[in-house]
Amino acid sequence: DRQRDVSASLPAIAESIRLRDRHFAWRWVLIRGRMMSVRLGEEGSLLIGAISDIAAQKASEEGAKDLARRRQEVADFRGRIIRILSHELRTPLSVLTTGAELLQASTKPIESAMASRVDTYFQNLHGSVDRIQQIITEALQYNQLESGEFKSNPCSFSAREWIDRLTTWVCAAEGRSPDDVVVSGGASTFVWADPIWADLVLRNLLSNALKYGAGQPVVVEITHDEARGQVVIEVCDSGIGIPVETQPQLFRPYSRGQNVGAIKGTGLGLSLAHLAAIACGGELRLVSSSRDGTRFRCRLPAER
Repeated sequence: DRQRDVSASLPAIAESIRLRDRHFAWRWVLIRGRMMSVRLGEEGSLLIGAISDIAAQKASEEGAKDLARRRQEVADFRGRIIRILSHELRTPLSVLTTGAELLQASTKPIESAMASRVDTYFQNLHGSVDRIQQIITEALQYNQLESGEFKSNPCSFSAREWIDRLTTWVCAAEGRSPDDVVVSGGASTFVWADPIWADLVLRNLLSNALKYGAGQPVVVEITHDEARGQVVIEVCDSGIGIPVETQPQLFRPYSRGQNVGAIKGTGLGLSLAHLAAIACGGELRLVSSSRDGTRFRCRLPAER
């Protein structure tokens, strides 16, 4: 009997190759194996391995690449449209605002009974212009965050002072008293994040809690998770809650619950807050929601 001596001489190989089959159609195959030195009466080399048909895998990969390319094209097109609309609409909106202010200042109703109606008309006009400007601003911010075309300039700031400042601003915007937001903790806690994007997170959380909180006080709790090096902010309301069927789409743009009724909103607030938290190096998630209220938890990096 002749003896066979087999030993490895080269590392393993794995190569994708396109070949023609017997019908002259192109097929992708994967060759995996190892070159071996074989002595069977004389020295020689032998490739030991397997050949696999990966045509379906290649087709899937090409399909995924094509889908990703198409999605990028759509995102680029959407970004261009949003920028064009923003540029073209801001000037006429400024003209409308200025014109409305001048017209309101020069309007003197002959009948006193008409005065309140005229004031209401002008308030509605100013409110509509502000709403359009808000939609434009939020659309631009969402496009920046979603496309990754944003700048982040993190710095250190006091968590409590930051939340107190935003509470005053949001309550004024929502026509509520600052006493309607109860803040606890965070006296010696510092956040390390970009103030612009951090403001966007908390502003939307507070605004939503006040709008959907059924007029009840909103609770904000600040803690320091030293183990993870994060500042944890929880915003809790006692309002209408978020329907279970809506929760999977919670952070998608233009998603609103069926129970919001006539409460105004663009449907971009939570998606903006979610992306802004990520832009800060943190995260935002829904902790719980029921008919008794909703609790969101935001984690942001603590001071380094």
